[in-house]
Amino acid sequence: MMENKSYRIMQLHTNLLKCLFLWPVDTFSPGLNSLLMYGSFCISMCCGIPIISAAGYQFYVGIEDVNILLEALIGVYDIIGNTVTYVCFLRKQRQIQEIIDDIKDFFQYCGYETVRKIDSEIMCHTKYFLFYVTVSVILNLAWPMLSVNNCLKSRRSDFYIKHDPCGMPTQNLYPFEASEGIVFWVLYIIEAIFCYHTCCFFSLATVIVIGFLKHITAQLKCCAYKFEHICDYMGSCKNDENVIIREFVHLIKYHQRIIKYAEKVFGIFDVMIIVYIGVTSFTLAIIGYQIAIPKTNLEDRIRYTMLLIGWVLLFYSICFYGQQVRDESMKVGEAIYKSEWYQHQTLLGMKTDIMFVMRRTQKPLDFKATLLGEVSLIVFVAVMKRAYQLFTLLLTVTEDGP
Repeated sequence: MMENKSYRIMQLHTNLLKCLFLWPVDTFSPGLNSLLMYGSFCISMCCGIPIISAAGYQFYVGIEDVNILLEALIGVYDIIGNTVTYVCFLRKQRQIQEIIDDIKDFFQYCGYETVRKIDSEIMCHTKYFLFYVTVSVILNLAWPMLSVNNCLKSRRSDFYIKHDPCGMPTQNLYPFEASEGIVFWVLYIIEAIFCYHTCCFFSLATVIVIGFLKHITAQLKCCAYKFEHICDYMGSCKNDENVIIREFVHLIKYHQRIIKYAEKVFGIFDVMIIVYIGVTSFTLAIIGYQIAIPKTNLEDRIRYTMLLIGWVLLFYSICFYGQQVRDESMKVGEAIYKSEWYQHQTLLGMKTDIMFVMRRTQKPLDFKATLLGEVSLIVFVAVMKRAYQLFTLLLTVTEDGP
């Protein structure tokens, strides 16, 4: 029992957030934690200015180089998604901690092992995602340095060579000459840290949301199983009417607790998911375009492909587990229907309550994003379709098709 109380759910995730200065460190004072978290946010925003400037400059001069603009826009969309997610975690930190702690409330319904097993699965998936992100970022940092000559040939003027130096992992626009000497390497190191921090945090935030969805799905499965096998429990308690009623009421409370918990989770990450869905189609279209055009060299194709795969996997995972929550919530009603409760006199007296629960389960538990509807596989297909349409539009407009 002591082990159950001391068990720290999603411990890996909170430890990683502490390393990224997005979670208070227990040994630090509140003032120091606030300084580190908000200071890190301000530094992150400042590091994104050269990337945004690169895109803004292209619009200002009438788009001199489409490829510079599009590559800069990939960074801009990443910064937008990262900023919104950053603000979400900073502003709703206490609420996120609450929904992590609230998972322990389900121990009384499903037992300790069910929660621990799902938490272990989430940690395992998180390690896979972060390993992929780390490898991708390393390659993304290394390959531009290996293809500097190709980059120099593509530059239209000395202005870009000096202020948007080749060898950087993203397009930038610095107000000073940044292509030579110690200045280049200082900026390269800063941008490398910024890129890894951005990619790592955005991936981690996505996996955290997926983790909550997996916990909700597991609880719905457990609840459905208990409803379906309630008659087996009745046999073991020798038809003690009070025990039977108490067990059924316990299951109703379990179901209500899951619904309230899920709605709380959905509300916390609502804005983050809206932006996620909004920028994904544009980002995938631009990445696909960069892969498809003939002038892209092999090294860049590989790093763009890894970025594309990583983004699609993260977005698919959120949509998939959003779909899982919806499907499992509907199965609770099916489980009650299969339970043969009508063959037992005690439960027949609770017919009204049972019908009410069954009616409630006919309304699916949807992970909804305001104005965009439910997060499900239907949304995934719609976003992929929109990304393909934008991809073909880019090829047509720029006349750079393969």
